[in-house]
Amino acid sequence: MGRTARDNRPNLKPVKKIELSEKNTTWRFVLLVLLLLVAAVSFTVFLTSLLNKDKGWNVITPSDNENIYQGEIQLNYDLGKGDVGATAEYKAIQSLYTEKLSLAYKTFSSQSDFDGIVNIKTLSTSHNSDINTSPLLYQTLKTMTANGNRILYYAPIFSLYSNVFYSEDDVIAKEQDPNWNYELREDINRLLPYVMSEEHIKVEFLDDEKYTLRLFVSEDYLAVLSDLFIEDKISLGIFEMAFVVDYIADTLILSDYTDGLVSSYNGYSRNLGMYDQKLTASINEKMENRTFQTVANLSYNGSLSMVSYRNYPLFELDRLNFYLYEDGSLVSPFINLYTGLNDTLALDDMVFYSRNVSCATLALSTYPLFANASLMGNDINDLTSQGIYCVYTVDKTVFYNEAVLFSDDNLKIIVTGYNKSYLMA
Repeated sequence: MGRTARDNRPNLKPVKKIELSEKNTTWRFVLLVLLLLVAAVSFTVFLTSLLNKDKGWNVITPSDNENIYQGEIQLNYDLGKGDVGATAEYKAIQSLYTEKLSLAYKTFSSQSDFDGIVNIKTLSTSHNSDINTSPLLYQTLKTMTANGNRILYYAPIFSLYSNVFYSEDDVIAKEQDPNWNYELREDINRLLPYVMSEEHIKVEFLDDEKYTLRLFVSEDYLAVLSDLFIEDKISLGIFEMAFVVDYIADTLILSDYTDGLVSSYNGYSRNLGMYDQKLTASINEKMENRTFQTVANLSYNGSLSMVSYRNYPLFELDRLNFYLYEDGSLVSPFINLYTGLNDTLALDDMVFYSRNVSCATLALSTYPLFANASLMGNDINDLTSQGIYCVYTVDKTVFYNEAVLFSDDNLKIIVTGYNKSYLMA
């Protein structure tokens, strides 16, 4: 039997053809030109409003489209205080900022290669070879390893924990978490004697003028890394942004741009040297449900480095450094250097600051105090000889160890609703 198709087209009315009058074509053309002119002027005004910058505080953004440290670092600058206009100053700072941010990103990478750039990955893959590096990388590694610091070499252990942070659920996370997976904990126990020993891995600085160095790695350690399928031998880890902040800050200061603040999402900041106005840093305390409240404010001006440790996720980017189990337990990037494990910390918030040292030096000097399971008052006060001070809260009390915090107008802490206690040396 044949099947007849049904016509489902809508019943449309016939299209009427309308003849346009050819009269007044000149006026219509003039009107079209005027409309286009108005649109062009409006767009120009809109574009100019975007490009022109007002005096005062502005966020300087990189000018390229690459996702270099996207959202991880911010440069705030007080424009228009000199003879140059705010817009011209913005463009000059933006150009310098973009160039140096790109260089830092490529130099500090431990995962990617870049043409013409010797970086962290270059050293890891070319171990036991003399390599001419850049001033930036050479000085960074000198700072990272100063005073016998070994954190640079903990890269294999930090890499194990990074697998936890990228887990999609608790089942996968526990498989990757050394606190749950006994085999991974045994791997850490195998790695610890090597990362802690100069006999097995160290950076040798060979020529300070040519920036020549060698990453020495023993054959025994190479065999262990191969057995565990680990490629990372060194990494800046969570300290990378501290070095980026320092590099950008030092570059701007050398170019006489000193009316700004460079900061990162994970707690590193450098004030470039302003003395004519005060900045404020929050002293926080973690509350229930991973929230926090500000219990004090540190008011300061002039050059200052600051590290604000925070042992809980707060921003979107924190997914790269934290994993929160459904039961509320947390895996953080703060590894105990003695055990290689992610232990329960004594505090969840702690602020260190200094007028004497860089942000990276401040972080490297204070990390062991924050990352270890117990907090030693004597160890904290030992840092005061280096001009390093701290503020933290316990049981509704704000503790501090710089006496001038309540008397110096250039550096003052304002506590709201909490007690305060001075940690005497």
